[in-house]
Amino acid sequence: PNMFTFRQGKDRDPSNYTTRNADLVKALGGTKVALVGGGNQSSATFINQIAATMGPGSGLQLVYKTTDIPADQRDFTAVVQRIRESGADALITGMDFLQNTALSDQLTKAGVNLKVIVFPGGYDPRVLSIPGIEGAVFGIEFKPFELRSPAFVEFDRWLPKDKIRNQITFIGWLSAETFIAGLKEAGLTCPTRKAFITNLRLVKDWTAGGAFDPIDFATSFGKEFQCVYYVKVQNKAFTPLFEGKQFCGKPVRVEV
Repeated sequence: PNMFTFRQGKDRDPSNYTTRNADLVKALGGTKVALVGGGNQSSATFINQIAATMGPGSGLQLVYKTTDIPADQRDFTAVVQRIRESGADALITGMDFLQNTALSDQLTKAGVNLKVIVFPGGYDPRVLSIPGIEGAVFGIEFKPFELRSPAFVEFDRWLPKDKIRNQITFIGWLSAETFIAGLKEAGLTCPTRKAFITNLRLVKDWTAGGAFDPIDFATSFGKEFQCVYYVKVQNKAFTPLFEGKQFCGKPVRVEV
């Protein structure tokens, strides 16, 4: 219970998941899905969770899945061929960023044109010129920088101009904002650990200065992310999807 993030935590039970990834694919026009993950436990769990939401009644067909990609693999010739043969029109990856872009680039060069490509992370202006990034969709926990939220404007004002404005640096800022909020809630004259934990957990409208829609620290604790904001790389720029509003799924129990 003393665990806080800037927004909410991840459920420790992998059986508690969300339909968000499946719903995203459908919203973007995909129907046949390929899932490609690495051989490590976190990647395999992530891919298996998503796969479990694409069963009968989901409106999607899971046509290819692998969780056996070695961490150092960069040649995806065999995987590309399997995706081509599967007829997939959507891809969700669970590998590291260089592997994700390598796979996407090789798919493009092989003439495999997908309607939907979703990467698990990489919201950073430095990636926009990397081969394989065009058309990729990213989910982020805060309003895209392109919307110039009040929280981002304040972050941008204080961060030295030679520092990169990306997902990682902003998360650091938001985490510090949350820590400061906890101190205030605990009482600035004599804050205690117990008051910090108890009182911050009672906050019901936390936005970290306008970085995201309000959340309740009590009801969101230990829950899987049901709502995130999405951006798509178009013409070497991040474009907010869904009019910049967060996209939500529904909680669901899965077998992993």
